[in-house]
Amino acid sequence: MLSKVWSAAVRGIEGFLVGVELDLANGLPTFTTVGLPDSSVREARDRVVSAVRNSGFEFPSRRVTVNLAPAELRKGGTQFDLPIGLGALIASEQVSPRGPATEMCFLGELALDGSVRAVSGVLPMAASARQRGLKGVVVPRANLREASAVPGIEAYGVSSLREAAELLGGAQAEENGKGDGNNNSLHDENEDGKFQPLSDYGLDLCDVRGQLLARRALEIAAAGGHNLLMMGPPGTGKSMLARRLVGILPPLTPDEALEVTRIYSVCGLLGSGAGLMRMRPFRAPHHTATTQALIGGGGKCRPGEATLSHCGVLFMDEWPEFGRDALEALRQPLEDKRITVSRLRESVVYPADFMLVAAMNPCPCGYLGHPKKRCRCSEPDIRRYRGAVSGPMLDRMDMQVELAALPFGEWRGARAKGPAEPSEVIRGRVQKARLFAAARPEGKAPNSRLSPAEARQACHLDPEGWALLETLAQRHCLSPRSLDRLLRVARTVADMEESGHVERGHLAEAAGFLGKWEVL
Repeated sequence: MLSKVWSAAVRGIEGFLVGVELDLANGLPTFTTVGLPDSSVREARDRVVSAVRNSGFEFPSRRVTVNLAPAELRKGGTQFDLPIGLGALIASEQVSPRGPATEMCFLGELALDGSVRAVSGVLPMAASARQRGLKGVVVPRANLREASAVPGIEAYGVSSLREAAELLGGAQAEENGKGDGNNNSLHDENEDGKFQPLSDYGLDLCDVRGQLLARRALEIAAAGGHNLLMMGPPGTGKSMLARRLVGILPPLTPDEALEVTRIYSVCGLLGSGAGLMRMRPFRAPHHTATTQALIGGGGKCRPGEATLSHCGVLFMDEWPEFGRDALEALRQPLEDKRITVSRLRESVVYPADFMLVAAMNPCPCGYLGHPKKRCRCSEPDIRRYRGAVSGPMLDRMDMQVELAALPFGEWRGARAKGPAEPSEVIRGRVQKARLFAAARPEGKAPNSRLSPAEARQACHLDPEGWALLETLAQRHCLSPRSLDRLLRVARTVADMEESGHVERGHLAEAAGFLGKWEVL
């Protein structure tokens, strides 16, 4: 007897439909899986046999052959357990598929007792089922909210193999749609389907004392999506500021939320019962991270930290301590906003549109230029420390700001005229600036994505502005990329003031965030 059940697999962050064909033939009892399965799929044999028997069914004692089509694509994951088990029940005539269940995609890992466990990658696999015209997707109950995020397809949650068999036989599903999981998001969805930000992001900028210039740089970077480098002595608030950047960024749009959730679903980083991610991701890899950890790769071409930071922030603390190869590997994603991971067996393209925020000390001991503490580093040590970051990499940092040691009075708050602004107030200004920029023909993306021609067109510089730009170029020996970067930052400053033209003052403020990298 022959049976066929639809399932799906993942390649990169995209899903593709897989036909699970099961054939029963006379002969010695064996179980063979073909169609380029990996070890997790081949091990499904023992899980499926025990799950079928412990669910009250009888596993056929015949020659069992399972084919995963298309056979030319490699398949991995434990989501094939459920369709293989159902295929065995159909082929042995213990279950007769009826109605719309024959046009459903089944995903789930089977426990030995017949229960269905959650799997990763449900969102892209459910999307592939919708693209191929299937009517529904049956997933573990813990993945139901995730599958329900895909529009245009019905999602059903099951907790056991017997429940899935009853659904396949035509039984009415008890639950579908939104599911019963808890979504730990930081936005609510209103009746119009728009995401509304909550006021509590966990980390608030009102906790930061002093450092007004760094706070201003953080706000400009958020408004334009610019890369930011912060340099200063230890304990001045570099990491504290960077971790609060997500709280002043605009909320994810519905399309961005789907794309980010797809990435985290493939990596298995979504919690049980989670739906769409609402908060922009923030990733802070340790400085011992390898190139593969940052960019992605491995035997299965898994996404790296750059892809996990898509539509969010990649924070690299102790920047010069990262390996030179790892830092240089980020140059191409910063320009192209995507990463191509090529290995012997396959090549996968991952999105990588992130804001890079880096923090570093001015020297190995951290106290070069400190008003009170003495730097104990030698000149060769400082050169070696700063030489870990190449000039081309520095040239890709849109803004650079130096943080000074914080006096006791500012730390205590005695010199402040009032309480520091909370993240919610600053986020409102950032959103207002982005809305103003979006009204321009070239403002569909943040200002950091403007091409050189678009940046010049958007700035509308007058003769005084061009004269100041020429003076800055000659004084600082700015490269063409640096000049384009300066125009983008100046355009963001003008957007924050809702100015249609970039004026001399906007250029002057943007020039204040040019790199002041000392040459010893």
